[in-house]
Amino acid sequence: MELVHPAAAGHDHARVGAAERPAAVLPAPVEPDRRPARLPRDRRRAGRLPQRVQRERPGRQQPDVRRRRGPARPADVGQGAGGRIRARVRAGRRGHHHRPGGHVRPGHGAGRDQGELGRRGGLRRRLRRPALGPHHPGRARPEAGAGIDAVPGRSRDGAGHGRRRAAAALHGGHQCRGQPGAAAWRGAGRGAAGCRRRRAGAGRTGRVSEPVMQIALTEEGTYPHHFGGVSVWCDQLIRGMPDYDFRLVALVATGSEPVRWKLPGNVTSLVTVPLWGPPPPGSGPRARLGRGRGAVPVGDLIDVLLEPPDQQQDRFASVLREMFGCGQAGTLSGALASESAVQVLSDAWRDRPESAHSVPTLHDAVTVMQMIEHALRPLSHPPVRADVVHAVTNGLGALPALTAKWQYGTPMLVTEHGIYMREQFLHSRSAPYRWPVRRLFLRFLRRLCALGYHEAQMITPGNVYNKRWEEQLGADLSKVRTVYNGVDPADFPALAGEPDVPTISWAGRVDPVKDLDTLLRAFALVREQIPAARLRIFGSPPAGGEAYLEHLQLLADELGISASTSFEGRVDKIRDAYAAGQVVVLCSITEGFPYTLIEAMTCGRPCVGTDVGGVTEAIGDTGLAVPPRSPAGLAEACLTLLGDAGLRQKLGAAARLRALEYFTVDRAISAFDEIYTFLGSGRPLLTADPGQTPAIAPGAGWRHRFGGAQLMALGAAG
Repeated sequence: MELVHPAAAGHDHARVGAAERPAAVLPAPVEPDRRPARLPRDRRRAGRLPQRVQRERPGRQQPDVRRRRGPARPADVGQGAGGRIRARVRAGRRGHHHRPGGHVRPGHGAGRDQGELGRRGGLRRRLRRPALGPHHPGRARPEAGAGIDAVPGRSRDGAGHGRRRAAAALHGGHQCRGQPGAAAWRGAGRGAAGCRRRRAGAGRTGRVSEPVMQIALTEEGTYPHHFGGVSVWCDQLIRGMPDYDFRLVALVATGSEPVRWKLPGNVTSLVTVPLWGPPPPGSGPRARLGRGRGAVPVGDLIDVLLEPPDQQQDRFASVLREMFGCGQAGTLSGALASESAVQVLSDAWRDRPESAHSVPTLHDAVTVMQMIEHALRPLSHPPVRADVVHAVTNGLGALPALTAKWQYGTPMLVTEHGIYMREQFLHSRSAPYRWPVRRLFLRFLRRLCALGYHEAQMITPGNVYNKRWEEQLGADLSKVRTVYNGVDPADFPALAGEPDVPTISWAGRVDPVKDLDTLLRAFALVREQIPAARLRIFGSPPAGGEAYLEHLQLLADELGISASTSFEGRVDKIRDAYAAGQVVVLCSITEGFPYTLIEAMTCGRPCVGTDVGGVTEAIGDTGLAVPPRSPAGLAEACLTLLGDAGLRQKLGAAARLRALEYFTVDRAISAFDEIYTFLGSGRPLLTADPGQTPAIAPGAGWRHRFGGAQLMALGAAG
């Protein structure tokens, strides 16, 4: 069976055995009307017309009017804080130009020089639909990249477009929007918020045309090509904000990965940037190395990487931006892959030896330069055009966001679910490279993450734990605002009962970072105390990770628990995985803010989790937290809950109340609705006081020692 998150339920990708969708090309855009407007009869003159209305000026980029919206919907009722915000925004949006039904008062339509002579001399006023410039984000043209998958289009009439920016109600109903790479939308004389509103067809159809803010979402190895918590978050964000257009930029391995998620209708484009395989399109002849115009500064990059990580970060930023120019010229990949670059690194290592125990070799130099060349391939792809660019990770996934900011001045937002550098440190322990290779590449990634924090206008970690790591890695806390993940309570109603047999349930991606080895060893200890106990594992490994699943099955045989342990793969509804156990366990060695816990909590199941990432922030005083990689501590926590039905019921009820209060998807969507509005309009957005601890952070609780390791049993007081 297959495990599919409820956020994806009802879509093609959620059905077991659904066929993969082939890639296709985006439909060609409809060419707008380029005919000049006609003057009213009373202003027409014989002979030559004024120059400004004769024709479109060649090369002049016109404003963006892409979509006509219907009249405002009634305010949503009973939708929590987000619904109340949307209701206020809709009420404040009706300015003096609009009646409640969305019609325009007489005399407040388009200018007189834009009128159109109708039948029998009647005057109909309308805005002439402008022609979109060749590089305007409104033109749906294919982006350069390894491939563009089919993005389904659909009409938005009646599709729930009541959501508006929270700040609109604060500025006289003007909708804020940022023009990428320019300050045209932020000047004076365009409303209280420095933004323009446009209407088309008003008075005739009662429909209002408004510019749609475009968000570029950049990620690495997640949505829409893979399942997982980050992909669930991306899908929730896009579907929860139908008033925004999203352009996806996905860093993938080879470009042949299938799209596993059915994309929402407000996804206007998908560009894949493969890090491996053939060189980027448009790569030209190899450029010379060194300094000067047109030279690729490989030597400068190596010099910076050999310096301590806390020095010359500004120089690294300058070098990388210079390499971006080389990448756009098509000379970066060839230069980094050249023998000259390998020789430069070998000479630098020889001149500055760092360790007598691990002397770098020529093979190490070749390996490092190959890794850096593939890592920097996003610099050779055309930057994405959008109003706000949102990197759903740091590190390599932030490179497309950096190029958009450097090229167009696009405001940049960084969201980290798990700390990128921490995960790289963990993965490097098992990487098949010698220490000189790992050390230099980790230094490169660390400097890249620091640059991502520095260039971002705002950083939105998924928990307070991430914020502490980001501060250590150089993030400015004045730009940090924590936004927790959320779930839809309608997808996770409270579970009525529990299995008769003592059962532990685990759900997620079968991956080494989930540390299922510790879970199996802990369950072997549980079986010694409760022979009838069962362990049910739901989920499957990612592509290429099947060997880890086979390893776990062999380990279960060695521990003698294979008869009571089941690997059940994916299920149609993830809620069934939580219903299958009396206790839900998370045993990862690294996490962001795990959906598994907040979903199980919303269902009313008590949880045991390892004290990593935002786990303790999620469970608070409603569950048990144990140290990672501690089979004894994990076993004792499970035995505590399996042996006490009253405690399970008490903690499960408290967990559901906590999830409903703090971790709903509406809270998360409202937060990013506000952030996008302020960033897109160029207005500063206040963040939380860096010294304050959120009220939902874990508090003090009673403690015990289980299996020789300290366990925080933050149970509700009885």
